[in-house]
Amino acid sequence: MNKHSVLVVGAGAMGMVAGYHLSLAGAAVTFYVRPSRLAMMTPPQRLYCYDDAQLKVFDSYQTISGIAEVAAQKFDYVLVTLDGRACFGVEGTALLRDLAEAIRSTSACMVIGAVGIGLREHCLNITGLPEQRLMHGMLALLSHQVAPAALPLHPPTDPVKLASASIAYHHFPNKAGFVIASRSKHASREFAAMYNRCHISRCSTINLTLHSIITNMFFP
Repeated sequence: MNKHSVLVVGAGAMGMVAGYHLSLAGAAVTFYVRPSRLAMMTPPQRLYCYDDAQLKVFDSYQTISGIAEVAAQKFDYVLVTLDGRACFGVEGTALLRDLAEAIRSTSACMVIGAVGIGLREHCLNITGLPEQRLMHGMLALLSHQVAPAALPLHPPTDPVKLASASIAYHHFPNKAGFVIASRSKHASREFAAMYNRCHISRCSTINLTLHSIITNMFFP
């Protein structure tokens, strides 16, 4: 079985949690971050899991900070975790265009992990990628940056362990962790199969039209 390679653009709550579970699934995970954030991304990262009240150590990843480095490597997926507003902004639009150009001659799929009315049309227009290579994904679990959040704590949450983590997350009882949607059912199933190899978090596939309905309902 070939080891998949995933570039995660952004290392906030979504990027870190998705990257962690993809790493557990056997994928080679690389984070694309601003140069000013490289020092903060030195392994290991610590994630707090509310499911079992334990810290998870995440150290099996690489970091890069330049588009030239993206073009120099081969990725199967590029998971963009910018929020919807950022994707429409000047800087976000330029980044989407540059990322697409870096992978254009490859078979990599771009996964947009943001929601927003008209976002798919915007991304298709900016990237120029074929529809089957532009997928949409979203977390199906709850996650947040530990600082500066001040949430009420309930047993069995360990406040000391929580305070030592950068990101915290919680699965629902069905263990759903990620949802993927694509014009291509085959592409969706391939991504879900890769994610599901972690065995502790589950990725499901949904119809792209249903994904659009759901995100357009929640986005406002």
